[in-house]
Amino acid sequence: MSQPAPQPVYDPNDNVAYLVYIPSAVFVVICPVLMGLRIWARLKKGGKLGSDDWTAMTALVSGFLCGKDVPNWGLVADCWNSSLLY
Repeated sequence: MSQPAPQPVYDPNDNVAYLVYIPSAVFVVICPVLMGLRIWARLKKGGKLGSDDWTAMTALVSGFLCGKDVPNWGLVADCWNSSLLY
């Protein structure tokens, strides 16, 4: 007879903040670099910035401006902390 699989032990005091901090830190660095490369490539080819470029730049800037702190950015933090979830 096989034994049932052991259930994982859940400890509410465990700190798993690194699951949010690490990806946030990576994307805070990668996104502006990629946006800069995108703009540089467009202008180097002699092209002009299109509406998609301006939309992407607006999204990047608003993401930084709406962010309160690194793991809780903008609308996500507002929705997460709102009383609608409770």
